[in-house]
Amino acid sequence: MLGVIEKFWESLSGDVQSYIISISAGLTTDVLKKITFKSNSNDHLFFGYSSATLWLKWTVINKSSKLFYLEIPHPNLDSIHCYRIVNNKIEVIKTGDYYPFQTREIDHQHFIFTIPVTKDKIIYYFKIKTSGYLTTKPIIVSDKKLQKNNIVENAIVWSFFSIMIILALYNL
Repeated sequence: MLGVIEKFWESLSGDVQSYIISISAGLTTDVLKKITFKSNSNDHLFFGYSSATLWLKWTVINKSSKLFYLEIPHPNLDSIHCYRIVNNKIEVIKTGDYYPFQTREIDHQHFIFTIPVTKDKIIYYFKIKTSGYLTTKPIIVSDKKLQKNNIVENAIVWSFFSIMIILALYNL
């Protein structure tokens, strides 16, 4: 499944995520449309260390009036090319550790991509390349849930830094 979709399932639906692993990084979206992807029934993707290119595919329909995001919570990916296809129009977003932070669609430590509000089917192809360990749990989150997660994460990080500052000052 595409991760935790909460109670928004009736207005946001998607196929089971699927993937292929390619030694050749030169696959195009035209070729990808003809390839049969392997289904993934787990909510996590585990691929270990590999120099191969990983291609992920999601088919999503956002029938609601709310904005949703597709989040890949693995901030150490070297290169992610997102191909978003809506009404046979392809939008390409290139991001990752090898690219400046400004290339991210949403300013966040994870890779977050917008799911447009449309009655049409949206197909996402992700071309992922990394030199490190590849494990991830892609999820779909609402705007409200994304903001709530950010507040909680920031509170935890700032609590940690506050404790470190207090300990440093105490030891002066």
